[in-house]
Amino acid sequence: MRTCLAVVGKITAMLQALDHVTLRSTDLVRTLAFYERVLGLRAGPRPPFGVSGAWLYAQTRPVLHVVEGPIGGRGGAIDHVAFEASGRAALSALLDEAGVPFELVALPDGSALQMFLFDPDGARLELVFKHPEDR
Repeated sequence: MRTCLAVVGKITAMLQALDHVTLRSTDLVRTLAFYERVLGLRAGPRPPFGVSGAWLYAQTRPVLHVVEGPIGGRGGAIDHVAFEASGRAALSALLDEAGVPFELVALPDGSALQMFLFDPDGARLELVFKHPEDR
């Protein structure tokens, strides 16, 4: 049990903050209007992904990412939850050791590296590595 807790502690220390949540929307205009007009978020810059969508900001942080597409499957309207992280090499080794598969994807503008994985219950997670040594 001690070894398991030590590994969990190492992984937790690598997570810095909640980065964003990504939602799927069948009507992008309607969804953006709700979050902007009702909840006060504002649309802002977004890298040129190959899918229609928008990033909504709370002050200076893009906290809600919305992608246009069908809602269904295991996550419903929630596509994934993202955490800002550091120590990619060490975390990759821990995930490999634990037998947890993951996928690495560079942002189109090169500003970060994304690591996608699933938790034991099937929730899709993204870990965002923004530090140059992690890319």
